[in-house]
Amino acid sequence: MIFKSNNKTKTTWNIVKTITNKSSSHNKIVSMNINNNSVKDPDIIANSFNSFFPSVVQNSIHEPLDNDFIQNSMQNLSSNNSKRTTSFYFKPTLTNEINKIIKSLKPKDSHGYDEISSRILKKSAPCILFPLTYIFNKILRLGIFPDKMKLSIIIPLHKKGTIKELENYRPISLPTVFSKILEKIIHKRPYSYLEKYKILSDDQFGFRENLSTRSATNVLLNSILTSFDKNKFVGGLFCDIHKAFDCVNH
Repeated sequence: MIFKSNNKTKTTWNIVKTITNKSSSHNKIVSMNINNNSVKDPDIIANSFNSFFPSVVQNSIHEPLDNDFIQNSMQNLSSNNSKRTTSFYFKPTLTNEINKIIKSLKPKDSHGYDEISSRILKKSAPCILFPLTYIFNKILRLGIFPDKMKLSIIIPLHKKGTIKELENYRPISLPTVFSKILEKIIHKRPYSYLEKYKILSDDQFGFRENLSTRSATNVLLNSILTSFDKNKFVGGLFCDIHKAFDCVNH
């Protein structure tokens, strides 16, 4: 199974979970504790999740973000990089770029509210590449992300603790497959700009090509071992930020 799998790490973990009887549970939510009451009405449960997830940020952040700190950080980036130009342009996309993105998608049957899966899109791609190119270029030119493409199916995924408490779930978003393609097109342009002018810190390993937590671990271990070799003291400070991704100031 591992040898034939495209994602060997995921397959390995699935085998381990099966052998240890710790397979993921996808049981339907039957009841939840809401305002100290056991609620079974699916509409009330759905609306409670719908109210809870957006409120996580407000409840997690107790102090307003320091705007002066943000401005100073941006000024430091500007002064440390004299080669960076001041202009940025969202260049139009091409059918080849869209086709390459579609081919890179995994053939899944999961879908957004439009019920179009990546498997269906991959099969129909030759027939719709040119219309998609026209639509996406118009979006880039106008700078407007269509409202219908912002809609997602939100699935509450149990993360820890009792299964009947709202705070023990995190939201999983299932956007339309067309939204995913547009996001990849838009992401590529500023990311290339950041990489070209070396704006991102060398110590940022997450969400970057050819870098991962393994890279960060190697750098950390190398730093510790080098310090030991030089008879230096080594200390570490690790911060586990609650709801870190939800609280990022975009």
